[in-house]
Amino acid sequence: MTFNLSTMTKADLNAMLPTPLTASALKKTAHDALCKLVLDASMQEVVSQMRRSESNHFGIDPDAEPEPTPTPTTPEPTPKADSAPKASPAPKTPRVLDDRIVQQPATDLKHVKPINEGTKKHLIAQALLTGATVEKLQEVTGWNRATALSSLTVDMRASGLGVERKAGVYYLIMPAGVKAIPVRAKDMTRADALVAACK
Repeated sequence: MTFNLSTMTKADLNAMLPTPLTASALKKTAHDALCKLVLDASMQEVVSQMRRSESNHFGIDPDAEPEPTPTPTTPEPTPKADSAPKASPAPKTPRVLDDRIVQQPATDLKHVKPINEGTKKHLIAQALLTGATVEKLQEVTGWNRATALSSLTVDMRASGLGVERKAGVYYLIMPAGVKAIPVRAKDMTRADALVAACK
């Protein structure tokens, strides 16, 4: 009876081995390597049968202890081409931001608009007055980093105020002629709040 080993499944080939491989070893063994193991095992069986028949022919005791046959070993999985140990990436250094004016203040007072008292825009302006990092702005407003950073340009531009960054700390820049943050209380008009900021 002949077998075409190349068309047999790995499980069938494993069953033909004198000592079957474990499931994990079978999974790691390539089909071609398994075929080679089966062929080696069958060749050893043929050789041992020939020795027994020769021993009977030459008068050697066939019941004598045969030489131990080595058990088939699982071939080492072939290493992948790029399996060399990879170098660990260099630690990231924090990005250093240049000192610059993020938002220019308004040049004309008619573009300065008072901020409503108690709003988050008002809290940001107060924090910027003494200098604040992005983390401080996040803490004050409860916003995420992207929203806090965008408020520096969007909200301050809408109010006519400027923002400057020095060594990672953001500061408020007042327009010319404005001495305080233009804040509008609920009972004030916008014009009254602007006049109070210029005094």
